[in-house]
Amino acid sequence: MFNFGDEVLRVNPQLKAILDSKDYAEFHTKITKLKPLKERIKHYFRIDIRSSRIYLKFFGYVLVDKRFR
Repeated sequence: MFNFGDEVLRVNPQLKAILDSKDYAEFHTKITKLKPLKERIKHYFRIDIRSSRIYLKFFGYVLVDKRFR
């Protein structure tokens, strides 16, 4: 149906994942694996302690989100 060259699919892995997937669940699994490790870790774990804010997130759950004036 679509005729994309190998070069286009090599530089655009999201497009390749869309074309290779049979449904959204499979696409979501593939696209999640394409995210860099740093982005995946930031999604699940985050510690931000400042004088104006405390934010703790572990395993995707926000434990503390407190802002100070």
